[in-house]
Amino acid sequence: MRWVEIAVEIDREAIDAVANLLQNAGANGTVIEDESETGSGEFFEIPLPVPAEKKETAIVKAYLPQNDLIGEKVNFIKSQLEVFRQFLSIGPGEIALRAVQDEEWADAWKQHFKSQQVGRKLMVVPSWEQADESTGNINIYLDPGMAFGTGAHPTTRRCLQVLEDHINGNEVIYDVGTGSGILAIAAAKLGAAKVTGIDLDPVALGIAWENVTFNKVGDKVTIREGDLLSVAGEQADGVIANIIADAIIILAPEVPDYLVPGGFFLAAGIIEGRRDETLRAIADAGLKIREIHQDGEWITVYATKG
Repeated sequence: MRWVEIAVEIDREAIDAVANLLQNAGANGTVIEDESETGSGEFFEIPLPVPAEKKETAIVKAYLPQNDLIGEKVNFIKSQLEVFRQFLSIGPGEIALRAVQDEEWADAWKQHFKSQQVGRKLMVVPSWEQADESTGNINIYLDPGMAFGTGAHPTTRRCLQVLEDHINGNEVIYDVGTGSGILAIAAAKLGAAKVTGIDLDPVALGIAWENVTFNKVGDKVTIREGDLLSVAGEQADGVIANIIADAIIILAPEVPDYLVPGGFFLAAGIIEGRRDETLRAIADAGLKIREIHQDGEWITVYATKG
């Protein structure tokens, strides 16, 4: 399969917003090239050698399937960059396009994806490395391939930390937009009894199941194609949605129907500018907001049914 690499040069302060924009446009992964090492990319960051006169810009790259929709998506990205200029210093905003093959993208990030402690005990480990199993850590082995989710992005990291705080054992969990399966796997390893990872992207579904199998949690975790409404059956103890604000706002009114009394809704991927309307949608659904976490420009919400 052929992909189009979209590279956008921007001011550093716009890194998270533009990375989120590219994900919203359907990107299968983002890469940040930043001389200051201040960017945050879901797949990896590339710290570049710092020249005598350090640039004030960074480059955010994303990968989109090369198909009939690519022109429409590029135009969408361009138009949104102009909208961003109204409230954010994005800098040049110049876009460069390049065709790449699967292998070129899928292998590049492996050089930079390293083991990382993401919670008190949770450790994310590349599947090609072997972690020290004697440390007492809960190791999540991961090969994200071209699916979203390594634990590097602030929203994924925060979700892992919240799950570590609130998973007590034997829960039923739905993970909407499971991506690489990282949150579903974490829930299972933290003690949840039954976890369903849900995604619309067939690439993500395959990668998520490979990660589930590699982590030996296939007895607890199933991966399903679809959305919450089409997949969910029984009520759950928790619904996780590390997606985007628009999707959370649409999903929120339905969530209480799929939660047992006292069940939780963990919503993340909310850019700061969408905070208030997303919180309002969650509250209007009858859920009680218990925790709000902010990491840079990203908001994570933990709410409960009653």
